[in-house]
Amino acid sequence: MMLRRLMAVLTASLAAIFIAGAALAASDFVPSAKPSPALWRIRNGASTVYLLGSLHILPKDFAWTTPAIDAAMRESQRFVFEVPLDEAALAEEKSFIVEHGLYTKRGQSLRSYLSQEEYRRYATTLRRAGLSPREFDRYRPWLASLMLGLAFLHQDDFTGLAGADETVLAFAQAQNRNVEYFETPTQQLSLIMQGGEHTQVMSLKSLIVGLYRARRQEHDLLATWSAGDTEKIGRLIDGYFEGRPHMRELLIDSRNRNWVARLKPHLDSGGTSFVTVGAAHIGGEMGLLALLCAENYDVERIDAGNASCSRRMLAPQVNTASTCASIKGRARSA
Repeated sequence: MMLRRLMAVLTASLAAIFIAGAALAASDFVPSAKPSPALWRIRNGASTVYLLGSLHILPKDFAWTTPAIDAAMRESQRFVFEVPLDEAALAEEKSFIVEHGLYTKRGQSLRSYLSQEEYRRYATTLRRAGLSPREFDRYRPWLASLMLGLAFLHQDDFTGLAGADETVLAFAQAQNRNVEYFETPTQQLSLIMQGGEHTQVMSLKSLIVGLYRARRQEHDLLATWSAGDTEKIGRLIDGYFEGRPHMRELLIDSRNRNWVARLKPHLDSGGTSFVTVGAAHIGGEMGLLALLCAENYDVERIDAGNASCSRRMLAPQVNTASTCASIKGRARSA
């Protein structure tokens, strides 16, 4: 099944699903130019960390890597991701969902929380994705929201979802590089359960109402990411979290602070690491770039358009000081 993608949706894609722009796997998407997702390099003396903001769900066979990204991956000895995607992680996710995501008592059902029209939209969407009422009537509201978003936006490829993370991880494993993770599946899945069942029901109802608005802007986030427009992605995420600072703190800001602490050993290692996290975590006042600038690390963007496969061509394309000054300036004006 696709349980391995649930938390991918929760991070960069949870915000993406609930804001207009969640259909990351739009099969008819045609980029206006060759994709060039933003790649950042953070340095501290002899230590280097490459930072890639990922979309966790991409169109099938979408060619998104650039010469700069390929060169950075070859240069890196260690790779870091948000959460494991292996069979052990899948088993952990399944166990969590059985314990915390399903109604198990006789007579309990999600249907009792929704109006007739809300349930009709919910059930229709999940049936089209190949699920039966016997399955989706038992979902607790938090799990129902995730499954509904995936089913609506990816009903044609519901069981085969994959994103940039898989591409990077496949390279790291094929090259026998060291792989680390910021969080466990249980830690990530626990995030969305916070707030109580009433809050989860309200979120589900809001999602049901907003599904078709999201469809109208389904290409926007993918196009923005493909163009490497980190600032615009930050604005999209800001729009989603407007009026919901507690949710931003839970899903984005607190995790970014934790991750910066986890990155510090890499920035003192004398080696090179490649870090892939959801694009929602990169920009903004409390984004990883701003936090790393605040720690006085050298932060620079790699110019995908001018990079070649040689290590020498990974030279800075912008001035480090101006990069951090620009980031801090945008944060102050936000």
